Amino acid sequence: MLMPVVLAGLLAALVAWPLNGLVMRAAGSRGIIWLAPLVEETAKTGLALLLGAYIPFAHLVFGLVEALWDAAGPGRGRYAGMIGLTGHTLFGYGTFWLCRAGVPVWASAGVVYLIHASWNALVIYLSRRSVHP
Repeated sequence: MLMPVVLAGLLAALVAWPLNGLVMRAAGSRGIIWLAPLVEETAKTGLALLLGAYIPFAHLVFGLVEALWDAAGPGRGRYAGMIGLTGHTLFGYGTFWLCRAGVPVWASAGVVYLIHASWNALVIYLSRRSVHP
């Protein structure tokens, strides 16, 4: 049970990282708001389903990889990493619980995608306000 979860989360991170880099270069903040969550939620949930992994834990592994990246990179921080880990885990539980409530997986992932996009928009908005009061 542990191996599919770890594999799904790691593969999702390996897929999302270069795609998000392309998104950021091509579309900037709008890409981070609208396209990066689409890439991430599709990769995390899709790979969890494909590998038979528990969706929330696959999201947690993805969040852990992102948290380690945030904590280790230049100009990044532990707090951003902890928030990202918490957020990705909650996104996974949101998808899982919506599916458990009878919502089709594509719709569950769609709802969580919109929440993720809204979160990214808020973070970008707040980061710009803190830089330019």
